[in-house]
Amino acid sequence: MAGARKWMGLLMVALSFSLALVPLASASSEASSGGQFSIGAVAPEVTSITFYNANRSSTVTVAIPQNEYWIDVGISDANSIDDISNITVYLYYTTNSSSQGTLPANVSPSDFVILKYVRTAYSGQPGTWAFYYSNGTKIGTSFGTWEIVNQSDPTDWGATTGTFSVEIVVGKTAHEANDGIVAGDWEVQVNAVDNEGLSGSNSAYGYTVDWYGEIWVTTDFTFGTVKPGTLNNPINSTSSGHAGYLDVYVVSNGNYDINVKTNATWVGADTKASLTVVNSTTTLGLKQIRIKINSTDNATAAMVLSTSSYENWLVDQTGPTEDGSASSGQGAHHYAYLWLDVGTGVPVDSYTGEVYFQVINA
Repeated sequence: MAGARKWMGLLMVALSFSLALVPLASASSEASSGGQFSIGAVAPEVTSITFYNANRSSTVTVAIPQNEYWIDVGISDANSIDDISNITVYLYYTTNSSSQGTLPANVSPSDFVILKYVRTAYSGQPGTWAFYYSNGTKIGTSFGTWEIVNQSDPTDWGATTGTFSVEIVVGKTAHEANDGIVAGDWEVQVNAVDNEGLSGSNSAYGYTVDWYGEIWVTTDFTFGTVKPGTLNNPINSTSSGHAGYLDVYVVSNGNYDINVKTNATWVGADTKASLTVVNSTTTLGLKQIRIKINSTDNATAAMVLSTSSYENWLVDQTGPTEDGSASSGQGAHHYAYLWLDVGTGVPVDSYTGEVYFQVINA
């Protein structure tokens, strides 16, 4: 029995030694799993549309043609404003000032103007503004007498909000509206598009455009050599190169009247004799003359010119006219036929005076 216990003890020692030589597996204290997510595109929002005067000292709702104004467009985009690819501003006239109207079919300097801002999304760089036709064709930085003169862009393209601004000159023939004389108003719609083609829009209405008018008339004319005691002597020649009438051009954004008058006296170049201008149809006396006007070549129906103040000649002419510059022969074209009646006792001389024309809101 003693021998058996001895061998059993030796076996247990051997087994213990063998187990000590076998490596044991150990558990890790960290683990990981690969993950992924994508950011979806979010449509931009047009949060505000604000108009300012040229020096940004105040907001405006009334525009005067040929004055400068800023249009500020506030944009929000959860993907950052660098996601914005274009902004379109639609300015248009409607006859109903009590609600938002629909866009006209075609652009016109009088009724519908499209401004578009185009940039490369995620470039961190500003874009450019231009006028566009309704079909999407780019016009440039002027459209008739409308002009783009300046712009201002966000400085932090990584931000989710920003203001895009464009400064414009309102065109001469932007339809007179909502001023107590002419019904209707000017309205605005803005549409912003991001790099993924998603868009947001906003609109406003009730803006006013004041009346505007300019006039140009043939600068010089002569009745030629006439005789005392004669009537209905027509214009002999003009600086425009034709006889009979003066060219009168008007550019206006609404209906208008044309008024006329002349000097109370016409004076001789050498004798300095003064001829009194009579503004009635009575028989002319010594050193008296009369000047008459008509829009057609009809002296019998002509109006006698006033000398004390302007009087209506053409009344309630339809506007807006063609856009442009009256001095360049653009706008509405009128013909001013003039005739000279001469009294008696008029010394031989060359006499000069002025005929004045005025355009006013009808």
